[in-house]
Amino acid sequence: MTEKTEVKREEKTTTAHRKFISCPKCGVHFHTYIIEENLNLFESGRLAIFCGPCSFEILKDDEEFQKVKDTIDISRFSYTYTYPAASRKQEYQKYLNSKEWKKKRKETIEAAGGKCQLCNSDHRLHVHHRTYDNVRNEQPGDLIVLCSNCHAKFHDKLK
Repeated sequence: MTEKTEVKREEKTTTAHRKFISCPKCGVHFHTYIIEENLNLFESGRLAIFCGPCSFEILKDDEEFQKVKDTIDISRFSYTYTYPAASRKQEYQKYLNSKEWKKKRKETIEAAGGKCQLCNSDHRLHVHHRTYDNVRNEQPGDLIVLCSNCHAKFHDKLK
């Protein structure tokens, strides 16, 4: 459910939707307002909204931000980033090549006993996202270990 409110922005009034979201970087949950014209971007996954501490980390090298950061209440601040439409897949591929993912992948395979969770094979193991809602902040149950054959079947690549 979305709570709507009217907000004054650049001398005009617009509708904002209050949302309870999780930071894509650290996973902390927080409330934020998303203005009407950005709601579709947010719901399609192209608009990322980061919590205050992560926002400060992301903007640490931004000279303009550094000039004003001491005047900002970190608990009420969030940074919004809009992914270019063509780059969502590129961002996902970048994540799959990151140290963060490699560590998570290794831990997930170890937790599954080093075997495919469907057929018990221990050859050519993949870690599959059961949902892409929590990429970079996967929750228990979001990932499953599959051998390459089961993974291909899952994606209808192997009949």
